Amino acid sequence: MCRTLVFRTAVLLVAGVALLPAAARAQSAISGQVTDDTGGVLPGVTVEAASPALIEGSRLAVTDGQGRFSVVGLRPGIYTATFTLAGFGTVIREEIELPSGFTATIDATLAVGALEESITVSGESPVVDIQQAQRTQVLTSETLESIVNTGSFFTQAMFTAGVRMTGVDVGGSRYSSDLQVESHGASSLHNQYMVDGLPIQNASGDGSDTSNYFAQVGNEETVIETSGSNAEYQKGGVRVNMIPRDGGNTFSGTGYVGGTLGAWQSDNFTQDIKDRGVTSIDRVDRIFDYSTTLGGPLIRDRIWFHFTARYWGTRLPVADQFYNDGSQYVRHGDILSVIPRLTFQATPRNKFTVMVERQGKTVGPKLEAEFPPIILEGQRGTDPETAGSWNKPSRPYGSAVAKWTSTVSNRVLLELGYSKAYILDGYPGPLGTFGAERFSPEWYSRVEKRDLSLGTVYNGRPWWWRWVWNNNVTGAISYVTGSHNLKTGVQWGNGSEERHTRAYGDINRIQYRNGIPDSVRVGNYPVFYDPRLRYDVGMYVQDAWTIDRLTVNYGTRVEWLNGFVAEQHAPAGRFVPERNFAEIKDTPDWGPDLVPRIGLAYDLFGDARTAVKFTMGKYLTPMMTSMARRFNPMEIVTRDLPWDDPNGDGIVQDSELDLTRLPTNFGERRLATLDQDIKREYHIETSASVQHELITGLSMTGGWYHRRFSNKYTTDDLERTPDDYRSVGVVSPFNGETFTVYDIRDVAELSNVDELYTNSADDREVYSGFEFSLEGRLPNGGVLLASTTTGRSLLDECDVDDPNELRFCDRFAIPTPYDGVDFKSDFKLAMSYPLPGGVQLSANYTSMPGRRIRNIAQVDKELPMEWRISRSTRYTEAGCAGQSCTAGALVIPNMVLASLTVPLAPDGTLHKLERQNQLNFGVKKIFSVGDSEYHAEFNFYNALNNDTVLAVRSNLYGTSTYDQPSSIMLGRLMRMALRVKW
Repeated sequence: MCRTLVFRTAVLLVAGVALLPAAARAQSAISGQVTDDTGGVLPGVTVEAASPALIEGSRLAVTDGQGRFSVVGLRPGIYTATFTLAGFGTVIREEIELPSGFTATIDATLAVGALEESITVSGESPVVDIQQAQRTQVLTSETLESIVNTGSFFTQAMFTAGVRMTGVDVGGSRYSSDLQVESHGASSLHNQYMVDGLPIQNASGDGSDTSNYFAQVGNEETVIETSGSNAEYQKGGVRVNMIPRDGGNTFSGTGYVGGTLGAWQSDNFTQDIKDRGVTSIDRVDRIFDYSTTLGGPLIRDRIWFHFTARYWGTRLPVADQFYNDGSQYVRHGDILSVIPRLTFQATPRNKFTVMVERQGKTVGPKLEAEFPPIILEGQRGTDPETAGSWNKPSRPYGSAVAKWTSTVSNRVLLELGYSKAYILDGYPGPLGTFGAERFSPEWYSRVEKRDLSLGTVYNGRPWWWRWVWNNNVTGAISYVTGSHNLKTGVQWGNGSEERHTRAYGDINRIQYRNGIPDSVRVGNYPVFYDPRLRYDVGMYVQDAWTIDRLTVNYGTRVEWLNGFVAEQHAPAGRFVPERNFAEIKDTPDWGPDLVPRIGLAYDLFGDARTAVKFTMGKYLTPMMTSMARRFNPMEIVTRDLPWDDPNGDGIVQDSELDLTRLPTNFGERRLATLDQDIKREYHIETSASVQHELITGLSMTGGWYHRRFSNKYTTDDLERTPDDYRSVGVVSPFNGETFTVYDIRDVAELSNVDELYTNSADDREVYSGFEFSLEGRLPNGGVLLASTTTGRSLLDECDVDDPNELRFCDRFAIPTPYDGVDFKSDFKLAMSYPLPGGVQLSANYTSMPGRRIRNIAQVDKELPMEWRISRSTRYTEAGCAGQSCTAGALVIPNMVLASLTVPLAPDGTLHKLERQNQLNFGVKKIFSVGDSEYHAEFNFYNALNNDTVLAVRSNLYGTSTYDQPSSIMLGRLMRMALRVKW
């Protein structure tokens, strides 16, 4: 009752504050102190910040009793600050370069005199923010144009210290792949993506799967924060705020045409790679990127527009994958993005902006035939047509943002924002027009077949589509005095992740090992589920209090979250009956949760060139629909059943399966019980850093970062006890070590389950790291961004019921003789420098720890070394040489489980991928024709032609594909491009 009352109160506050919109997160400010020529503070001074970046032209502030002022909510741009007070001469400070997310400290001294007596002061713009404590990197459009990169947001984000990408992109070859970034021990789950401070993440993966590809060409600046956010932000990972172009009072635009042909790729298929069992490597057929922008006034100083369009993609021949006629499969990946934006100054104090981004993504090629012949099992690889899932029609992705800003007075700022993100996604077949009638011979025969040892796939994969969306409303009010910048607001969101799934034969896949039938993964198809986020509400109060040279950023959030599962229905399937489920409420129901934050920034010498910073904050783990999915009985469930194809026809008949191994509730997924006292997971992030301006325009930052997670979730099986297992001593085929594995005593125990989803009392996760960076402007207009980060994530995941998961589960204390988890370092260097004659050189070098591609977990979760033991697994001569086992003997006689997988070494300590080193460089010639400026560009990616292994076919020790490379870094690519600006 108390929680309900509190939440209803919050809802009323949302309604009341709905027109008091969110303060402009990551927007910029000009602050400082005004004194007279004797050093005395001057209250009542009018400060005007003017810039062409403001459609209203200028913003005003008045100094408080301490002589301090703040002009907040500014757009990035070049500003002029004018200081006026009756009885004193006017002071004008020009050419203040103000990036996004930065507070520029501009002090002024007024002398006694007439107002018409003005002094114009010039000086370099500050590069050290002495009032904000968070770790921020601003990437301007000029910087991104000057340094060689692929044009992908994720590769551009790698310019930021501490940010690591979950894959490797050479020359834009990963344009259509779902890459992610992470930093300081927080996975992509904790990231926050925004446009103008408004969130644009959808409910997929609790927001970690953004599924938007960000046409960066339309942005003025991109602000990336990696630690120390204040109470306005919900999430504690990488925070990205994209600041779109507004248009302006002058018509301007850009155009870009760039691309790579397959003939421009170098061969890095080295003998070393061939010796590791690789027969062919990925190559490029074509990479392209076309874009244009146009902006200007519809009504001068009243309505501005900006339009962005970008079409970019790849044509990539896929190694070891062929059509039925033997021709090479070339995978298409195209993205078309269209972004119109309007800025409307309705009155001198009220501004409205609206922007819509509509994306269409196609992965193909698109099939024209109703259903091509099924691939012959003698062919190696996946037939891209019959597999179905390789081909996706154009799918609408997108987001929309709308914002109202009202400057009520020189001290009060109001904002209201709304944003929406959505995906309509999925694979088109193999059912429907591309499929076969249920229970027909074709339906049974076209089940996907996968050889787990060879890595090959045949026939039709499961079909699915999903509709994912979320809405966000934010509102806040700011009250600025100069010494204080007080802000309070409310954020509200909801969302859904509706999904439909089917499969041939109602079987996920048939599994082989080296061509020998092994097992069948049956499923509870067809499946429809609809988990939803009812509300995610946050209320916050945040203040920045300047006391002499110290600024204290302190605040707190209060958060509520509620999820549910909508009413659902699914027809009967091969292994399940018809299912109907009523709405499931409160999955979960959390709040109010208090989330305090504090940040300190101290101007060490009083000259705004050196700042000592400290932050500490609590961050709740984000959640949208994952908990509702966990407690949804309609969720997809699969179970591996032994199968040896007794009649040899490659088709799974019911009589060939032991269906007694299926749980009694297979059609209605057995659910764990949600602990009514479960608490929301959170982490505490702490940082300490020093930022110093080395020379004009160039700063150095050194920092320490620490993150500790608490209330980690676990599932406790209340029915499962150690007596349910029998221990078996086995000999490791890796090093001859004898260790214990556990087989279930009775197959009936598999269906005897009573699980409780709760918080773990013991699991831990801790990140510690150090970082050093240089960033800023070089003489003559050059740009330098350099950094190195050394960090380590340690996990204790021993609160589990399966004893086979206990070996090496505590990475804080790895047993002898294995090495512990080491610290891992990265190094980055990005720079550009202009030469005489309009020539510009640029380079971008990254050296990252080796890791599994597409792994969005912590950076230290590397390659495991595992051993899969089935009922037919026997010791080998090599594995038993001099050991206490007998070659040819079953590893586990009379095994009950179909198979089990055990670790042979601690994850990430022995079996590692090599470092991922990539050097890109570019040469640009800039020339003018009339009022237009042209950039002729020649870029070279992976210039050293490295053959770095990015992924392996198998982590299963002893298999024919163990540690065999499945993906290597693409060879050197050249791109030619032409950019025009007018």
